[in-house]
Amino acid sequence: MSKKTMKLILISVLTFLLLIGLGGASENSNPDAKAEDISIVPKGKPTGDSVDLLFLTIISGYGLQPKDQYTFMGQPVDLSVKINMNAFDLAGSIVYPFYDRQWYSSTNPTSSDNWQKVSGGTNRKLTVNPTSVGTVYYQDSYIKKGLLLGKSFYSDVASVTTYPDPVEATGVTVTVAQDYLYNNQKDPAVTVAYAKPEPFNSTAKLSWSVDNTELAAIDPDTGEITANNSGKSGTVQAIATLTNSNGDQVTGSAPVKIGGGLDDQTVNEGQKATFKVQGNWTTVNSVTWHRVIDGKDSEVSGADGLSHTTPETTYDNNDDKYYAVLKVPTQDASGNDTVTTVTTNKANLTVIADTNPKITGTSNIYNNTYNDHNTEDTMINGVIAGDNLTVRGSFTDTNKNSIMKSGAIQVNLPDNLKTNPDPNESDLTGVKVDGQPTNDYYIGAGPAGDYQFVYLFNIDFSKYKTHTYEFSFDVEDNGNSKFVTTPTLYGQKEDESDIDGNFPANDLTINFSDNQLTAQANDIDYGKLKFSNVGKPVTGTINGDETSDILNVSDNRRLKKQSKILLEQPNGFTSDTGNKLDAELRYYTPDGNYQIIGNSEVVLSDTPEGSTVNSIENNSTTGLKLFIHESLIKNEDYSSTLNWTIQSAP
Repeated sequence: MSKKTMKLILISVLTFLLLIGLGGASENSNPDAKAEDISIVPKGKPTGDSVDLLFLTIISGYGLQPKDQYTFMGQPVDLSVKINMNAFDLAGSIVYPFYDRQWYSSTNPTSSDNWQKVSGGTNRKLTVNPTSVGTVYYQDSYIKKGLLLGKSFYSDVASVTTYPDPVEATGVTVTVAQDYLYNNQKDPAVTVAYAKPEPFNSTAKLSWSVDNTELAAIDPDTGEITANNSGKSGTVQAIATLTNSNGDQVTGSAPVKIGGGLDDQTVNEGQKATFKVQGNWTTVNSVTWHRVIDGKDSEVSGADGLSHTTPETTYDNNDDKYYAVLKVPTQDASGNDTVTTVTTNKANLTVIADTNPKITGTSNIYNNTYNDHNTEDTMINGVIAGDNLTVRGSFTDTNKNSIMKSGAIQVNLPDNLKTNPDPNESDLTGVKVDGQPTNDYYIGAGPAGDYQFVYLFNIDFSKYKTHTYEFSFDVEDNGNSKFVTTPTLYGQKEDESDIDGNFPANDLTINFSDNQLTAQANDIDYGKLKFSNVGKPVTGTINGDETSDILNVSDNRRLKKQSKILLEQPNGFTSDTGNKLDAELRYYTPDGNYQIIGNSEVVLSDTPEGSTVNSIENNSTTGLKLFIHESLIKNEDYSSTLNWTIQSAP
């Protein structure tokens, strides 16, 4: 076997593999053909359709097959073909090319010997002028030879059926082999339109046109559509017109999109955009996506499919551009596998700005008189009458496209601010916006009169997006209450109309204090005692509970001096009849030690300076317990009075 023969076998194998990868003949080729009752034996075995990947021919074959035709006596019809060759087949006949095209016809195609050459049928278009009623079959043959390699092609068999009288068309349906054609490649992209008349055997004369010749041209006889390759984009309609024998016409159309491979995308800010490579890309080796920002080109990491979805967009992504580079497997002139690079157009991303304000707010509160606050300066404690407080904060609109052009800040305050005795002076001091004193504020009352509010207005957000504010005020006595306020921003548009909603910052909490140390003593009930209780400490109950406090203490003092709690029992337990109970009252500590409570004050707790005085507990191990001595006991109700004293250091 010669080296040349081995090379031809290898090429044959490669072509077979490509056929497996890319699929068979197009389903759209010659869709109007009708099966006949006879078994047709063609002149030559049909080559089949070419396998085309957009504007590239991967496997040679017929790009346009002859279609079955129906006519009537006196009306000629045309049969047209077109052969598409890949690079290898084209190169094989470059040197000393020779070609032979011939149409064949048969009225009884039951054998390959029953075909005759059509006189003058040597062009890709064959005009048939029927001379009798009936059906004649036609097949195109094309042999192309050269010094290196030749190629033979045979079309599908098409029939021309002639009726004695016209069959008028009532409608037509149009389809296209490809509904997307590229406009930015070296060679213009081509596809074919097909017409399916109603009825299928209509003898009406078919012609083709398009509604926009700047986008594409169409062969009026064959329906071949050729896109522009100058970058003009849009959708063109391929229009089929069937003209009946009486001059009446019926039309139908199908759209073909013309573009550079990618469509521009428009999304709202915050949404994702998806770019998809258009066209029928059956086999692609690789896809690389590029993003162009302000003229700077960069590859998109991880984007390797025929579509790419961006992350959630911001307005900064407006006018970003995307394009894709595809590597497509083909064959070169020597029959070797190679790759063709296809680059799409640069598609533009339009991001519609979100004009809603995006507000962030912070607020803090300080007691200028007494320093007791949390780490975040959002809560102050122990606030008493006469204290001077300061509220500070800021609001920022992070959306540069915001419709908010001006704003006002409202801060609610306790209803009993300390009133300035001078009617010409405000109850507030140090009112500032952006660090500068301002008079653009007022103090109003809440609708129920349970709070007041400070309202700062005329704050310009059209130029500057961040604004600070502050003010100070004195407070009156609010007991031991808590007041929570949330500084809030209200906005207006360019036309001074209000923006829906409001924009609160964080809460601020004022914990007021009456600055007092108070206590409430509770009665102790030791119940009905038995002789078995004698000689043992008995735990009493407070309102039926053994674990309630004997003395409830509330220590709201801001300056907590050293304090002692003392207890005495001036008189013992006596009944209403004057009888005395031989018993003593003991105060037990958790360690089991106790003190006897008598007519001299006993110190129950000694709280150091700076600490809170706690309540006096009563439970099974701690508190006041009754101890009855062994003696004669009369069955009566006994009671006693206790004197409590809270003593603070001077």
